[in-house]
Amino acid sequence: MTKHPILFSLVLSCTFILAACDSSLSGTYTSRGALISQSMMFKPGGKVEVTAMGMTQEGNYEVEGKKVKISIAGSTTILTIDEKGCLDAGGMAGTFCKD
Repeated sequence: MTKHPILFSLVLSCTFILAACDSSLSGTYTSRGALISQSMMFKPGGKVEVTAMGMTQEGNYEVEGKKVKISIAGSTTILTIDEKGCLDAGGMAGTFCKD
């Protein structure tokens, strides 16, 4: 037990807030179960490169809770982060998991 419970509570609360604010992804996520092999490489600064059928496009992304919004050339796609940390695009696009 600490001698300063209020200070301890404040530090603990700040730790949880900072963890919840981590709204970035990193690394390469590859499609699983899709008809076409695709990948997404998440970079610092909210940038993402999406590769499909040999073509790569760069866009921006942001994380809001369990949703990832990817915007490329005026179009926005929303993916859901599942319990395994994979990104579910639904339908024919399938799921993307980190390599």
